[in-house]
Amino acid sequence: MHRILSNGIANNSRRIIQSTFRGFSVNSRLFNQQATPIDPKFNTTANAAAPKITETPIAANQTPVATTQTPLQATDLPPQQPQYVVDADDFESLKNINLEYAESSMKSFWSYFNPINYSESALEILHYSAGVPWWGCIMIGAVVIRLCVFPLHVISTKASSTAAIYAKELQQLRGEVSQCATGSPQQRAAQKKLTDFQKEKNISLLKPFTTMLSTPFLIVYFLTLRRMVTTFDSFQYGGALWFVNLSISDPYLLLPLASCACIVLGVELNSLRNANSMSSDTAFLFKWGVRCSSVLILALSAYQPSAIVLYWVCSGFCNIIQGLVLSNKKVMKYFEIPERTAPTIQEIKNSPLSRVSGYVTDKLGITKEEEKVTFISYQEAQKKRKKNDQ
Repeated sequence: MHRILSNGIANNSRRIIQSTFRGFSVNSRLFNQQATPIDPKFNTTANAAAPKITETPIAANQTPVATTQTPLQATDLPPQQPQYVVDADDFESLKNINLEYAESSMKSFWSYFNPINYSESALEILHYSAGVPWWGCIMIGAVVIRLCVFPLHVISTKASSTAAIYAKELQQLRGEVSQCATGSPQQRAAQKKLTDFQKEKNISLLKPFTTMLSTPFLIVYFLTLRRMVTTFDSFQYGGALWFVNLSISDPYLLLPLASCACIVLGVELNSLRNANSMSSDTAFLFKWGVRCSSVLILALSAYQPSAIVLYWVCSGFCNIIQGLVLSNKKVMKYFEIPERTAPTIQEIKNSPLSRVSGYVTDKLGITKEEEKVTFISYQEAQKKRKKNDQ
């Protein structure tokens, strides 16, 4: 009985060991077949571990010699990818290298879309290829930019002139809209009437501000000169007259004074050209604001490099020429710019300038036919009255 039990236990243990050769038991419900051992000729692990021994037939007068297969040479093996071992201390340096590479890639990508690079390249071509000095390149660039944005000034002048001609009608219609109750049918009717009037007279509220679209061009050129002043050593001797060094400020303050004079003169000519601005409080405050801010502009330009201030002088001078050209009657007719009507005596009387200067128009003996006069004619009429009183 004892022998039978021992034989049964041995058989069961042998079956368990043999069945678990592949990692699972044959007694499992998932696999009910007994695993079979691997044929030695298919066992690559054993064959690779042990050297292959070949036997040759032995002659009668020879002794048996065991030969082994020649191992493979290094040149016979397929090429393998080299393994790089990086020390733990080098991870920080590799991180910095990756960050620098990413930053350089972003800079090279942005350089294709950076307008400052194109502006700088144009000035370099003009200087090195055409032989134009740096001060000439700066002036040519300022003139080219003003010519490019000239159509914007034409559109703005045309729209502002049209709005100034029908300023009274627009003010009256807007007053009707504001007097009506909010959301009432009367307000909608008044608003529709105002909209139809604007469409009929081709009046736009946004076109007078089209000159603001030229601001990016002016800023790009300013940033271009500011970068070239610090990167190009030839700017130190690329000037002329008293401003030979374009990378420093003007020691005599002549360029800052010229820049302020161009700005103030441009505003004054614009106010004289637009006679209706005499009755506008906004235009009056804007003009005096520019006059007062000219002191701040002078202080700011006094510390700027001569190259930048020279650009401001050229830009301001081009602005004056542009205003004079657009005030020419032939040019206005060519671009279909309506001519503004002169203000009446009552408008001049109610204007801020008349209140500040103390002009009185009640005692002027001017007929209705002579009522529409310019401000200069009004001054002449006042002088005539003084002579008659004497």
